[in-house]
Amino acid sequence: MPAPVPTAPVPHRREPGTAIRILGPILIVFASFLFSGIVYGVAKAFGLSDDSAIAIAGFAGSAAILGFGLLMRSYLPAHERRLMTGPRWSIPAALGIGLALGIGMRIALGIIVTLGQAVDPGLCEELLKLDDELIPPALWHKLLLAVSLVVLAPLGEELVFRGILLRGLARKLPFAASALISGVLFGLAHQGYWTLWPLLVGICVFGVVAAYVYRRMGFAANVAMHATFNLVVAIFLFVDVGLGDQQPSDCA
Repeated sequence: MPAPVPTAPVPHRREPGTAIRILGPILIVFASFLFSGIVYGVAKAFGLSDDSAIAIAGFAGSAAILGFGLLMRSYLPAHERRLMTGPRWSIPAALGIGLALGIGMRIALGIIVTLGQAVDPGLCEELLKLDDELIPPALWHKLLLAVSLVVLAPLGEELVFRGILLRGLARKLPFAASALISGVLFGLAHQGYWTLWPLLVGICVFGVVAAYVYRRMGFAANVAMHATFNLVVAIFLFVDVGLGDQQPSDCA
């Protein structure tokens, strides 16, 4: 009987440490911003208008966050990948709860913005200016932005900020501290809101709430909540009003 042929041992891939799990998502955000800037430059080099270049670059940036997040997830152990994005509740229940929470968080953001304008009346004109800047002129621009808001951003940002960053922080810190840090970093990643403090506060609050939703209900509920929250903005892209209820006369 012939002797068995020895087989080479399967090399063991080293599991990413806690530092990589925390710093990785931050690097993903920076890399996505850089990639978005490169895409914008290439689009302008091909003679596209500024609005078209911005639309394509924004879509590319959202896709990059999702792509880099999936790449980082692939380096984690199989059991952790299952825990990261696996359902904790039934999918219909998670989606239903996420829908309700997304509407609730959009209402909460409206309350925060309203209180902010009461404290700082000058914010009204800044918010109206943001409305004008965020609504692109062409239909295909709006479609790209809508897909980014309702599909790419919920999937990518929940994977990066909750699935990877939050779980990495929770390895070293109490969950409350992990939720706060991940929520603040999530808010700061939305650099368009840096000069509008009520929106920045609201997005940070959303990030903290999303951490607890993720802990209790899982990835599907987070994605549904995030998609519903962004869907309100996506709807306003296709109607002839701003992203909020303010009118120029309200700022007088």
